[in-house]
Amino acid sequence: MSTFQPIIIVAPPRSGSSMVASIFAANGVWCGEHPLKRMSNTPVPYPSFENKAIESVLRLGGRIADAVPDDCLWFFKGGPRWAWLILAQYPDAKIVKVKRKQKSILASSDAGKKHGRIAQIKQVDKFDGPYIDSDEILKGDLSSIAEAFDYCGLRLDEGIAKKCIHPDLWHHW
Repeated sequence: MSTFQPIIIVAPPRSGSSMVASIFAANGVWCGEHPLKRMSNTPVPYPSFENKAIESVLRLGGRIADAVPDDCLWFFKGGPRWAWLILAQYPDAKIVKVKRKQKSILASSDAGKKHGRIAQIKQVDKFDGPYIDSDEILKGDLSSIAEAFDYCGLRLDEGIAKKCIHPDLWHHW
């Protein structure tokens, strides 16, 4: 069983959570397998950072400790329902939240999913922990992610972080 408390990156879809997760991973925080995927209108594939092993364990009501290494700090990126399930097993986990302008999240979502996105944005607000502003990261301001790293007891390598930022993957609204 891992002696490390996880970092939970909680965010609604289309908020920039994959970019944030890539910065944590590039700075040495374990996140499991992350195969490349390509979304429509993106020039390059990017890691999904959706840890299917942990999701499978959670779906079966198992112990997350069976799906993570014993000897390293790890994170999980997902929506609020996943975060609550992880907190049930790791109540001292560090929560960091990703935010993006609501208008941008909704504009980049399918029309039928917009109501659900608004609900998810509100659910993220219920968690304690610092916000990471993905809009600001795209502009080159790494202060919110640096604060989140500090909150988690980590040091952000800004040079590594900048290599994870790909504005061409984003739709600007």
